[in-house]
Amino acid sequence: MKNLLHKATTEEILDRIERVCSDTHPLWGKMNAGQMMAHCQVPMRVSFGEAQLSGKWMGILLGPWIKRVVLSEKPFKKGLPTHKSFLVTDERNFDEEKERLKQHVLKFFSYGKEKIGKYPHPFFGRMTPDEWGTSMYKHLDHHLKQFGA
Repeated sequence: MKNLLHKATTEEILDRIERVCSDTHPLWGKMNAGQMMAHCQVPMRVSFGEAQLSGKWMGILLGPWIKRVVLSEKPFKKGLPTHKSFLVTDERNFDEEKERLKQHVLKFFSYGKEKIGKYPHPFFGRMTPDEWGTSMYKHLDHHLKQFGA
């Protein structure tokens, strides 16, 4: 399984982010390219301890099942529901959001296994660095595929 804590995977993701342009249309979903770039930053900010999201009861009820799906080999399905804390519906400056996302990806990689995993996931609780790395890769992969990258 690919993991954003691995250098080759980080380089692949950064290359794919570069391929998305402001006028790239999604193959599914409602977000435009700038909103997608902003949306992908939210779980990364959670992993850094920079964002707190609600979801304790949802996590208690569904967390173990959802975590298994997230960490499985299967890619995310199109049209999965998004927690309201992750929604980005306002207009965003594409270039700024794209640069911010690239910086978050680099920060995640540079933090490495020493710092990633320090903060709990709002639904899954404590996660290992490798679980964070896999979940971040799969989330980015899903949305980059959404925009053809």
